[in-house]
Formats: sequence, structure tokens, C-alpha cells
Amino acid sequence: MKPGYSNLGTAAPWLLWLAAVPTWTVAAEISCTQQSRTITTQAEADALSSCVNVTGTIIVESQSLTQLTLNGIERVDNLQISSSPLLVDVSAPALYWINHNFTISDVRLLSNLSLPSLSTAAVDTLSWINVPNLVQPVLRKEADQYGNVGANIYGDLIISSSGIQDLDFFNFGTFNQAQNVRIVSNKDLRTINLTTLEEAQSIHIASNGPNMIVDLPALSRANSLSLEGVSVVSVPRLTKVDGNFVLSGNSFERFAAPAFNGVAGDIHIEDNELLSDLSLPMLTEVGGGLSNGSFTVANNPGLKSLNLERLGGGTEVGASGAIDGNASFSGNFETVYMPRLIDYTAGFHIATTHADFNCTPFDRLSYSPINKGSRKLYSCSGIALGSTTDTAIHYSQSKGSLLPKGAMAIIIIIGAVAGLGAVAYAYRCFHRRRIAQRQLAPTQPSLADMGVMLPGIRVPRQHEDGDGIEMLPEYSRHGKPGEVPPKYDDNAIYGGPPPGAPPPAVTKSFFTNLVRLSNWSRRGGSNDGPGTGTSGPSAV
Repeated sequence: MKPGYSNLGTAAPWLLWLAAVPTWTVAAEISCTQQSRTITTQAEADALSSCVNVTGTIIVESQSLTQLTLNGIERVDNLQISSSPLLVDVSAPALYWINHNFTISDVRLLSNLSLPSLSTAAVDTLSWINVPNLVQPVLRKEADQYGNVGANIYGDLIISSSGIQDLDFFNFGTFNQAQNVRIVSNKDLRTINLTTLEEAQSIHIASNGPNMIVDLPALSRANSLSLEGVSVVSVPRLTKVDGNFVLSGNSFERFAAPAFNGVAGDIHIEDNELLSDLSLPMLTEVGGGLSNGSFTVANNPGLKSLNLERLGGGTEVGASGAIDGNASFSGNFETVYMPRLIDYTAGFHIATTHADFNCTPFDRLSYSPINKGSRKLYSCSGIALGSTTDTAIHYSQSKGSLLPKGAMAIIIIIGAVAGLGAVAYAYRCFHRRRIAQRQLAPTQPSLADMGVMLPGIRVPRQHEDGDGIEMLPEYSRHGKPGEVPPKYDDNAIYGGPPPGAPPPAVTKSFFTNLVRLSNWSRRGGSNDGPGTGTSGPSAV
């Protein structure tokens, strides 16, 4: 054994393990799976450079840090940069995926944000608030391995109080959807171009640059849409808003939504000073059926005409389409055109300063049976500025009627004449029917036709030689006590029944004859049986 080498062979594994101990200890200190870690210096950031995938949250918060580079990190759950008053520059050259949230807040001096590989900017929320010097962040523009171009948002997009001038660097992934889009109080913002956004939970754009252009060329549906302080807006494919739709305080002259057909909440179009052309040609319904769909147009002094040709969606009871809440239109309208509107659940009010406004179609609408319960909530007026007199054209000023008195009188007269004519016609038909029934009834032979002699009746009789006719003597004798009327034989009277006479057994006259014979028997005959005397009806 050579000196210095006696224990080397056996000790080498132990020495290697011992040498690895410091390395293991450092790795434990910079674990990539820590729930959250706060970076206050560049050295702390460099300690994470070996972590390709960082689970948990990286928090950048420093009172002295002016520049920060996150090297090596490709994926992180959350990235939060806040309360760093001196921080000017942030870069992460390899970062391409943020699993949940990416937030920057209260970093007022931040002017350079470079994330050239970032493909998924936020699955849950991207929120940049109070970064007034951040003008143009550097983000990915190429497509990723999934074909998604640029930096993509899958959740909320919030940009507020930033220095951004053109917001055109975000896309919305494979499904082109976002949750809540809120872009407010960016004083230098000139354009918002969200070219791939098709659906969103809510979109609220307000209080940005003075000449801001909003381009949403693919947007088809949103739960709510609110635009304030916009000079130009384009929503050519918007078809449905499931909540409220608000256009307020804008400077555009024209707003057109050619495919927009309904809103489940309220519509508010107010305080747009330059608006002179409002085009909603496909709008059929306002509200979701629970009286929560109010429609308000107010304080748009340049808006002279309101054309809502399809609002109502039908011309008969039961047709889909209506205003489920209160409808209020005020301004300087010369015309309001809603030919298909047949139903409103709550109030309906038009107030214009145009003195010759025509209220006729809306007066008629208020008296519709569908809206009868809401008639007291209806009003339409044209009152010129400085006046208190309604000079609008109304269909009728009379109470309870939409027709002039002359027309009402004519209708009453026509109704009365028609009623009398109907009665006369009914009586004539009834009379004709009675006559027809009598003509169709069978003729019953009389007692005289059957040869039966009754008191006061004289029957003509042929002479045997046929040279004349003599009248039989009138029978006036009553039966004596004990006499029985003879048994009659109708066929023996004239040698047979009169022509056309029915058999005696089925004729009413035959039974009448029996009744009369019974009366005769009660007056003077007996019940001993038929006799053979010459007195009684048979003595002819």
C-alpha cells in the first residue's frame, strides 16, 4: 500500500457522497415545487434559472430592484409583479406558458416588458393595472405548436390605467373565447383590435383615449356589452347579448349592428352627443320574459330617426318578440318606426321636442288587447322646447275610443240596420219552414168523409137513379132510455170507404167517432148491448 493511498479505494464512495451534500442542500433551498417564492433581487431570480417548470407563484416585490430577468423558466403557475416603485425593465426570454394568473399592479415606472416566447399569457386572468409608462409590451407573434398565433388569453383580460396605445397583441386560443374583458382608463389608448375574439362573458370598454377605435370583427355573442367613450366601433357579426347592452357617452356618429337580433337584459343608448344614425335592423326582442328587458334611448340630440323595423318579430298574438320591460324614448325624434311591435309588458313612453311628431301608431298600440293592462303606463308627446303643450299628432284625443264621433255614429247605425235585417231574415226562414212542414204532413179524413153523421152536419147523397142530389136530414134526436146505438159498419154506409180514406183502425177520426158514440151512450143509451131500433145515428 502506497502512502496516502491506503484507504482511498474504500473511502472513495463515501467521499463522493460527502462532496454531493452541499449541492443537495442548495437544490433544496431553490426547490422548483415551492408553493410561492418572493424575489427581491436579481440573485434570487438567478437561483431559479435551473427550474424549467416552476409550480406555485413567483412574486416580484422590491423597493430597490430596477431591472429583472427571469432566465431559464419556461412554465410557471402564477407570475405576480407588484409594489416595485423603481422597477423599469422586466424580461423572461424563455417563458412561454403561465398556467393561471399573470398580474402586474402599481409598477408605475415599468416601461419595458419583454416576453418574446409567451404563447399562453393566462389561463385564468391577465391583469395589468396602474402601469402608466408601459406603452408597448414585446410579446410573441408566431404560432405555437398548437397553431395558436401570438399571446393567447383563455380567461379574463383586464387592462387599466396603462400607457398602452394600441391593444392588438392578444389572441384567444383555439376556441376564440374569453371570460371578462375590461379595458378602462387607459388615457393614451387609441385602438383596441381583438380580431379573433368570438364570445365573451362580458366586455366593458370605457374612459380610454379621446379618439379610440374599437374593432371586434369576429364577436358574435356576449353576456354583456358596454361601450363608453368610443369614437368608432365595429361589431358586424354581433347577434346576441345575454345580459345588458350599453352605449353611453360615446362620440361616434353612427352605430350599426347589422346582425344583432336580441338582448336578454336591458338596452341603454344614452348621452351620445354626435350619434345621428342608429341601425339595428334585425333587432326583434328586448328582455328575457321576466319583465327585465327595458329599452332606453335618451339624450342623443343628433338622433332624428329611430328605425326598429323588426322589433316585435310578428304581427299577431303569440308571435315571438316584444319589449319585456319599460320602453322609454326621449330626444328630438322626427320619426320612430316600429311597425311590428305588438307587445310591451311594462310602460311605453315617447317624449320628443319635435312638435309635429306622429303618435298615431303608438296610440293604437296602447289600445291593443295585449297591452290593455298597461294602457295607463303609456304616453306619447311632442312638446317643443320652451313649451308645455303637446302638439303631436294623435289618432284620437277622445277618451276610450280611437275613432272620431262621426265614424262611431255610422258604425252604430250600420250595426242596428244589420241587426234588424238579421231578425227579419230569421223570421222569414222560420215561416217558410212551418209552411213546408204543413205541406208534407198527411191529410186526415173527416167524419163526414167517413160517412158518419153528427148533429148539425148534412151530407149530400146521390138519388138512386142518379138524377140529382138531396141532402140528408139533419140528425137531431137523442137516444131514449134503454136504447143502445146501433153497431156501425163504415163500409155499409156508401158501399165502402170514401176514396183515399185510410182504414178506420188507424185513423184518428175513427177513434173520435167512438168517443162521440160513448158520449151518446152516456146521454141516453144503456149498456145492455147493441140494439136494432131505428133511432140513433143509424137512422138515415
